[in-house]
Amino acid sequence: MPEQGFGDAIQFMRFIPHLANLGAQVAILSKPPMVDVYQQTFPQFQIVEEGTTVNRNSFDYCVYGMELPYRLGVDQSTIPLQ
Repeated sequence: MPEQGFGDAIQFMRFIPHLANLGAQVAILSKPPMVDVYQQTFPQFQIVEEGTTVNRNSFDYCVYGMELPYRLGVDQSTIPLQ
């Protein structure tokens, strides 16, 4: 999710729980200054600090935060408030 600035990361955080509601096991890639925010907000998800070596074969999909509304089929009438 770190493709934009911190404001964008915060703005698109609201869509992350919807992935889990669909049955996904969620891991969040985070810029170092946002790691604590993600850990406190989403203790149920794995938080991976940007620059950490990860086994890419352990993930089925990678989705950028700004893609989540589109991928989840969100429109103006279904934008989650939280």
